[in-house]
Amino acid sequence: MSQPVFGDCFAELDDPRVDRTKRYPLIEVVTIALCSVICGGEGWEDMEEFGRSKETWLRERL
Repeated sequence: MSQPVFGDCFAELDDPRVDRTKRYPLIEVVTIALCSVICGGEGWEDMEEFGRSKETWLRERL
């Protein structure tokens, strides 16, 4: 039995954002939010800081 790829787990999520305001794919936002929380982030500001500080590393892997 194969393991699902991370993105496959969230592929069915509906994106509630307005199309014209989307800057990043939903899977990237979810991934950054989840990683931030796992690393001790406690709010939106922590998620933003995490995403910005790890942007190069994340771009190589997302």
